[in-house]
Amino acid sequence: MQHDLFELDINMDRLIRDAIVQLVSEDAHDCTDAARLLFEMAHTSHPNSEHNKTIMGTSGAVPALCRLLRSPIEETRYQACSALSEMAFRNERNCMAIVETSDALPGLVSLLQVDHGNNQEDAALVVNNCAAFCEDASPTICACEGMVEALKTLTVQGVNGAKNVAVGALNCLSRSRQAAEMLLGARIVEDALMHVLEEDGKGEKHEARLARATMALANLTGACQPLKDFSSCFSETNNYKTSLQTIVRILGFALDGKKWAGIFFAPYSVMFPLHNLAQHPGNRAPLVQCGLIDLVVRLLREWRQGRQAD
Repeated sequence: MQHDLFELDINMDRLIRDAIVQLVSEDAHDCTDAARLLFEMAHTSHPNSEHNKTIMGTSGAVPALCRLLRSPIEETRYQACSALSEMAFRNERNCMAIVETSDALPGLVSLLQVDHGNNQEDAALVVNNCAAFCEDASPTICACEGMVEALKTLTVQGVNGAKNVAVGALNCLSRSRQAAEMLLGARIVEDALMHVLEEDGKGEKHEARLARATMALANLTGACQPLKDFSSCFSETNNYKTSLQTIVRILGFALDGKKWAGIFFAPYSVMFPLHNLAQHPGNRAPLVQCGLIDLVVRLLREWRQGRQAD
């Protein structure tokens, strides 16, 4: 039985390496098929996902996939983004490899432009996952020319899922102190997050959008500058107060290990902004009334390592 498993691993590794070679084919369809295969083998539903992502990361998949971000074929760009975002998911080494590859971040900035086409959400998810699962990647991401402006514009002017993933990416980036300072300098609070909090809407995805904007706001204003400097954000006329309730609910989903609004939130990613929110006296009573204390007690009882990001 062990011999059979060993043979299976060898065959799987060979399949991955063959696909990586195929990524540089002159035939665009071959490149697309290879990127799709790598995505499927890196996906969390694959029984060898973690091992496969390690092999991909050490066998040259990242630079080959990053070159495909400039492909003239939309499907090829989509499959390349899908493979990169899945490789970054819960894999810190792959996250750093992506942001340190010369073709990666500029290629993603190009895809994030609101007039580019249909790959905005795909590109934003690569940025989101790199920032979510590797805090050290966030300053490099924010330092890339055009990246912050592209995310800011997409957050406000984007459509469908792209604008929601852009807010998620800003939330993940905001957990890095160095990246947060760059985001503040780019007026992310005034030009993007405050606008999100003024939006009308309904449904889980809208609630998650507001909650992630509020968490990013808390990370930025609580960690880098006094909250009172942005007192206009905490208005009775926007969705800020309602979002506090949503964030506490999200912590409950995170502790249960359940996906909500299509997102898996880890406890750390929710507790970090809650810590910042609790620095503002006006937030303390509402948070307690929403049941935060019971959830914090539960978190301490169930504490374990490795629950780092969303």
